[in-house]
Amino acid sequence: MTKYRSKQPHMYTCFLFLCAAVFSRAAETDDAWQKLPAYRVGADRSCVLLLDTHIARTAGDSQLKAANAARLATLLTQPETTDDARLFICEQLAHIGGDSEVPAVAALLKKGDRRGTQMACVALTGINTESARTALRIALGTAKGECVPDLLYAVATVRDTQAVEAVRAHLDDAATSDAALDALAEIPTALAADALYGLEVSPAVLNARLRCAENLLANPALRDRAVRLYESALPPPTPSTIASRPCGG
Repeated sequence: MTKYRSKQPHMYTCFLFLCAAVFSRAAETDDAWQKLPAYRVGADRSCVLLLDTHIARTAGDSQLKAANAARLATLLTQPETTDDARLFICEQLAHIGGDSEVPAVAALLKKGDRRGTQMACVALTGINTESARTALRIALGTAKGECVPDLLYAVATVRDTQAVEAVRAHLDDAATSDAALDALAEIPTALAADALYGLEVSPAVLNARLRCAENLLANPALRDRAVRLYESALPPPTPSTIASRPCGG
């Protein structure tokens, strides 16, 4: 009995140290949240390093994950948040964000500047829910200038099957045609395949047809369209190649 009692002060001390460590970590994390809006690349990175670790460590807890995502979305919309902090936030939301965070991210798309568009694309392609794809599609329908290719590449990344018409609208612009072809090539639908098949032949179009055909082959119902795209990308037969073909027996 005496021996057991002698351990009690030691166990109590360990418990106090553990509590102190937990409270200290919580205080450091809260301080990092407070400092995040003012973060700039080249300055003290301790707040983003600590939050990166905290967010990754708690991602397995659905409640903490949702709480972190909500806090990031709130900071994203604050006017005093720097662009460097917004980029960090969007990178984190790409991993832990969901439908609840899409409106805050989509607000960056409405500003019409390229950096905001790029940051939003990072988050939305990572979230990749129906609401995220819809936000990208709506933005693509109204975007102009240098923001358009970034949105097209984002649409290609998420393979938005509803975006074919929005993508086709950018095929005739030399500044966006390559990105539009890339997007159509990644969308595994009959509508995308037909859009590519109807274009005037060029090396870029043929490449897009081949890539689209590869994606279509995963769907047995679209195999015929995949074959048609493959055949359209083959060089036409010449008299020499026809003559060299073996005769059927």
